[in-house]
Amino acid sequence: MSRRLVPPAPLLWGALGKVAVPPARDTVVRVDGDTLRADIAVPVAWRLTFVRDTLRRLERVDGGRILEWVERYPDARVRYRHETSRRQLDLTITRSDDASAFDPAIWDLP
Repeated sequence: MSRRLVPPAPLLWGALGKVAVPPARDTVVRVDGDTLRADIAVPVAWRLTFVRDTLRRLERVDGGRILEWVERYPDARVRYRHETSRRQLDLTITRSDDASAFDPAIWDLP
């Protein structure tokens, strides 16, 4: 039951501004002003949007359709949406604290 409610790990990391998508070949990148968009894999499996140095949107794509996404807004809001099941989770970041460095092994995907 909880697997249906919790977004996949790459989208959870995306909510925090961290890109942790599975590796794939054939990445296509487009730049338009201060916005960079990347399509990862062929066919596209992940689509990322950065504005300047900040991850703004991460999408999971299958068969050319966006299945689910996470978007980080400039006003500290984060929205996760699963399109096919119409689930949505909205978060508001109220505080951000610097922390000491984490062990690099925690970033490894299973």
